[in-house]
Amino acid sequence: MARRLKVSFNEATGVFPHWPYGVKRSFLRAHVSCFADLVYPVQALSYHYQAAGDEESIAAARRCGRFMRETQGEQGQWWWHFDVRTGRVIEGYPVYAVHQDAMAPMALWALRDACGEDSIEAIDRGVRWLVSSRELRGETLIDKTADLIWRKVARQEPGKLSRGMQALASRVSPGLRAPVIGSVLRPGCVDYECRPYHLGWLLHAWKEGKAVSRQPSAVSHQPSVAGRP
Repeated sequence: MARRLKVSFNEATGVFPHWPYGVKRSFLRAHVSCFADLVYPVQALSYHYQAAGDEESIAAARRCGRFMRETQGEQGQWWWHFDVRTGRVIEGYPVYAVHQDAMAPMALWALRDACGEDSIEAIDRGVRWLVSSRELRGETLIDKTADLIWRKVARQEPGKLSRGMQALASRVSPGLRAPVIGSVLRPGCVDYECRPYHLGWLLHAWKEGKAVSRQPSAVSHQPSVAGRP
């Protein structure tokens, strides 16, 4: 499995593909990788390095970890879709809560434990976005009234229109994007759902006393989610 991940990895861009090497791919989305496609290999190869001492594994994990940090949004968002060929963001939304507080920390902690690569600032920024989101005008997906963390902030759109349009545009030309997305399909739509794996991943990611900033804005800010059904 480690060999398959390394063979599939695009070292030049730092991106793992959605489909591993040798698997038949969708023509439209062959170049599209999602955030989860980065997280799992970084964690797996970090573990593999610790178990087997394989330098190629940790080199790929470090390169991808650096890509994750470099492409993180200005407000700490972990974006969703990337171009394997160029390393550019194809479509940022939805931004998932589980990426912000669990999956990104899980992978980046594993990388730190394996080789000392420090991603604490990026982890901190990701959690801070979850506490106070610009897309929600300073509100949060953390609903203390319901004791839940809502699933994501998405664009106000039918289905997965923006992702489909951007995948098609970037397939035609790597640098091409559908300009209507940012100006018409605005982010700010909350998905009022909480899936059990999110809470499980939180426990896994933050085990062994791991913590980020203790500043008041990161731990005591308790806004409510307006308009919750």
